[in-house]
Amino acid sequence: MLRKKVFFQMILMVNSILILTGCAGLADFSIDLPGHYSIVRTSAHNVTIAPKLVIHIGELM
Repeated sequence: MLRKKVFFQMILMVNSILILTGCAGLADFSIDLPGHYSIVRTSAHNVTIAPKLVIHIGELM
């Protein structure tokens, strides 16, 4: 009986932690749009349409 209760409490605790913290980064994405723009989602409530940054390696040095 005590073993089942401890097991249930552990499962409840692990599920609570997963729900509260979530899995960061799994839902983040970027979609290319025409005209050198892209849609970037960095969180559930933050979606940005931004111009693409093109960096040429030769220009950095």
